Formats: sequence, structure tokens, C-alpha cells
Amino acid sequence: MKAFLFSLILVITSAVSSYACEFRFEIVSEQKTTYKIGDEVIVKVKLIAFHPFCAEDLKNVKFTTEGVDVLGTTDWQLVSTSVYERKVKMRITGTATGEAKLTATRLCLKMGGTGTIVINSEPKK
Repeated sequence: MKAFLFSLILVITSAVSSYACEFRFEIVSEQKTTYKIGDEVIVKVKLIAFHPFCAEDLKNVKFTTEGVDVLGTTDWQLVSTSVYERKVKMRITGTATGEAKLTATRLCLKMGGTGTIVINSEPKK
């Protein structure tokens, strides 16, 4: 019985997550192992929408940051079917842990999605 319930939960979780949006991140400016406070970084954010015709507008994707200031963004561009990209230019301000973060979140009736890029930086003193 436990195996059946576990299998059922696994199938339901897989089915639900297949409708989520996925975020992928790539640093497109100079890549470093550790960034200094004040360094500028450009990150390409890719949104892959696994359900077509989402009622939630791309303008409603929320970005939160930790240890960075956003200096500017490009508009979302459709690069292929249900795949959008934009660039985010940021300045490293630092954190006590030395991990700067950019998180993207999209909420909708079909679950949406979230993703985070962690950038190693000097610890803030």
C-alpha cells in the first residue's frame, strides 16, 4: 500500500511539474570565479513556458535580488516557440555570505515557475 501511494504521489508530482515554467540563467558578460563589489554583470534570463497561451503577461514576471542592484533590463524577446529571453544588467553590492542572487518568479493558474542564479562575490564587510 505504501509503495502504491508513493508511486501515485510521484506520478501526480511529475504531471503537475510538467506544466510549470522553467527559468534558466547564463552570465553573458565577463565570467569570473568571484566578483568584486562594484563589478557589473549581465545575465541572460530564459523563460521556457511549458503550457502555451498563458494568461499571465510576461510583464508580471517578478525579479528579486540579494547582493545586487539591477541597473537595467531588456524587453522579453520570443526566441522560439514558448521560449523568451531578456538580459538583466546588475552591479554587485555584496552579501555577508558572498552569494549574490537574482530570482525570477512567474505565478499563474497553471503553477508558474521560479528560478535563481547564485553569483559568488566578495563578502560584504
